[in-house]
Amino acid sequence: MTAVRDRRRVALLDGSLAGALGALGLVDALSEDMSVHGAGSPAAGAVGVVVSAALLSQRRLRPQLLPGVPLLWVGLGLITLGDLPSLFYGTFVPLLLTVYSAARHGSGHTAGLALVLSLGGLAWAHLSLPALGGWSGLAFNATATLTAFAVGHGLRRSEQRAVADALRAAEHEERARLATRTAVADERARITRDLHDLIGHSVSAMVVQAGVAEQAVGVDPDGVRDALREIRTTGTGALDEVRRIVALLRDPAEPVDLAPRAGVGT
Repeated sequence: MTAVRDRRRVALLDGSLAGALGALGLVDALSEDMSVHGAGSPAAGAVGVVVSAALLSQRRLRPQLLPGVPLLWVGLGLITLGDLPSLFYGTFVPLLLTVYSAARHGSGHTAGLALVLSLGGLAWAHLSLPALGGWSGLAFNATATLTAFAVGHGLRRSEQRAVADALRAAEHEERARLATRTAVADERARITRDLHDLIGHSVSAMVVQAGVAEQAVGVDPDGVRDALREIRTTGTGALDEVRRIVALLRDPAEPVDLAPRAGVGT
């Protein structure tokens, strides 16, 4: 759902931009009060403006369509035998947006094709329409076109580096998390082995002392007393050690139960 909403938002934003640019271009094409150079066909100019706006409305969702903008104007120029007006808002600005968007959002092939077609179209227009200023005008507009391409390409590279850095950071974080989990698991396994060895040793000692006490009953009361004392000492020490190890294993966030444990006197 998030991806669908993002695509809808992009489509709305790009459609609005293309619509506004198309409206300016239509006024540019159908009026002599703005920035029209040459006396070409207003109808052909209007067709170019509308189709260019439609293609630019897909500049992020389908950037592979962007080379169609300069190709459209070249095609219209060939069809009308050069009878096209040169429009600032209807032709030049869409070309700048085209090469920027192709470099920013398209593949390398798409960006290169859009740039080559745009520069070729500008060269043909400036050399065929004296009103555009010939070579001097071509140099200025070509520089602006290359600048738009460089800005788009630079932003794309910066975004790619940022994504790569974020992926590397996430990978390092995941590796650190796995290393921590492995270390914790190894430590728990070691503590478990120590606990097993401690209990086994203590129980074995108590069994031996109990056997000694059993043999000394009725024969050596002091020996029985010493054996029982040793059993108690061993058991108490083992119990304290078990509690220490359990404390190490307990999650620090887990609440500690402070209620008294059941004992011999309970």
